[in-house]
Amino acid sequence: MRHFESFELEHLLNRTGSWLFRLRCRRHLKNCPLCMTRMEKLLDEQNFLTRLRKGLRIESADEKRQEKRV
Repeated sequence: MRHFESFELEHLLNRTGSWLFRLRCRRHLKNCPLCMTRMEKLLDEQNFLTRLRKGLRIESADEKRQEKRV
């Protein structure tokens, strides 16, 4: 069985892969504890970064543009 690397799981999270790739990845995650662990680590990192951005009030370029319009 071929395991997915972290960068491939990031593509799944970001929805940047093809629909076939995302389907294969999701089906594989249902049965593979190793890849599930990798996915949990990625989700934890994403949640940490989200909390960090909110705490530091870092704004994306899109948010800055919207503020200028108002």
